[in-house]
Amino acid sequence: MRIFYTVIFIATVTILITINLNEQEKVDLRQSGVPLCDFQIEPCRYSDDWGVAVLTSSLKTITSEEIFDFYLDFNDEHSVEIKSAFLQGRDMYMGKIPLFFNYHQSRFTSQALLGACTEPTMVWRMTINAEINHKPRTLHFDFASYQ
Repeated sequence: MRIFYTVIFIATVTILITINLNEQEKVDLRQSGVPLCDFQIEPCRYSDDWGVAVLTSSLKTITSEEIFDFYLDFNDEHSVEIKSAFLQGRDMYMGKIPLFFNYHQSRFTSQALLGACTEPTMVWRMTINAEINHKPRTLHFDFASYQ
C-alpha cells in the first residue's frame, strides 16, 4: 500500500511541476504604458504631449542573428536629436545592445542584430533618449523576436 501512495504522490508532484513550467514559458507580450510593436500589422506609434514618433522595421518578422534596420520618424515640426539608444531584453537579461541612429532622408535609421535566445519568442525593449524641442525625453518601444 505504501508503494501505491508513493507512486501517486510522485505522479502528482510531477504533474504540478510540469504545469508550473508550462505557465512560466508563456511570454506576456503586452505591458501597460509601452506599445508592443507588431511590424507584421502596422508601424509602431509612440504618442506624447509633443507629438508622435513612428517606428518601423525592414523585417516584418524579426528573427535573432539576422541584421535588419529600424526606421524612426517624428512629426516634421519638431527639433529632434537622439542622444543614445539601446535594446535590452524586457523579461530576460541579455545585456544592452547599443543602437546608433543616423539622420538620413528625413528619418532616423539604425541597424540592429539581436542575439539568440533559448525561448521561441523574446520581447525586447528599445529605449531612446532624445532631445525633442530642446527637452529631454525617453521613448520606449517593445517588440518580439522569434527563433
